[in-house]
Amino acid sequence: MGKKDIAAKVYLRNNAVFADLINVALYSGEQQVFPEDLTEMDTNEVLMWEAKEREAVSGKRSGKNKHIPVTQRFRDGLKLLSYMSDGEQEYLILGIEPQSYPNYAMPVRTMLWDSLTYDRQIRNRGKQRREQRIRQSSAEFLSGFGKEDRLIPVTSIVLNLSEKQWDGPLSLYDMLATQDPGVLSWVNDYRLHLIDPYAMSLEELNLFRTDLGNVLKFIKCSGNPDRMDQIVRENPGFQHMSREAVEMINTYTNTKLEYEADEGRKVNMCKAIDELKKRERREGRREGRRENCLENARALLDVLDAETIARKLKLPLETVLGLK
Repeated sequence: MGKKDIAAKVYLRNNAVFADLINVALYSGEQQVFPEDLTEMDTNEVLMWEAKEREAVSGKRSGKNKHIPVTQRFRDGLKLLSYMSDGEQEYLILGIEPQSYPNYAMPVRTMLWDSLTYDRQIRNRGKQRREQRIRQSSAEFLSGFGKEDRLIPVTSIVLNLSEKQWDGPLSLYDMLATQDPGVLSWVNDYRLHLIDPYAMSLEELNLFRTDLGNVLKFIKCSGNPDRMDQIVRENPGFQHMSREAVEMINTYTNTKLEYEADEGRKVNMCKAIDELKKRERREGRREGRRENCLENARALLDVLDAETIARKLKLPLETVLGLK
């Protein structure tokens, strides 16, 4: 797992951040999902197939059919939402997939992840039926799923954390080689639920109630230092961001912010950026002095030997030799 994947996984595991993202993505910022409504789920999905299918390929027989895992997928975040609707307890499985680059196969990828989550529900229900010795028809036995059984709905949110606006497909239809209405009428579409900071206005980014909104603002403005500095100084929320949020900024924008957290594990981004600027100015001055020293060394090459120049200017001999 890469550094970006780890940073996103740690940050989005926070129920408050996860709920905030869901509320903006699905409910236009309305507070419909709360942190206490969410339960962590296993993010490992395994695609199963029957052993007899593999036997048909290998020519071997095992004597009985077994499910064999052949494809394994790890989701970045998967939680179970429990909520009340019209006095009834309802459930929804929510997945979040942060992307550090536009993935041009994303509609199929999310379709696969969601399908695997449905498949796992079916397999778990079949296992329960066998363990509880529930009477079932032959069709239910062969299906591994009862006629009256129902699945918990699944949906995935794609979070664009790349350096540019999402330019990939937004649905399965966008990926198909035909746009013939007659053909498409027989093909089910699968569309992305996408959060893309580059396509969102400042007002839309202000819908977030956690520091995720500020993370996305920073990512959106990271290519414009003046605008980035303005956003940070005009927004009081940047004065007390979580360490995890700052790590997200460092990781996804390659900004080398050094910071100290207060007793509440909060970071003042204004101070961190000021320190970064001071460090960059110091490094710039050092680089300028080094370039000046190298220019002097080049000028002396015509009159002095490399060893003497290295000694006088306190440069490595290899550096002086490389100037020839």
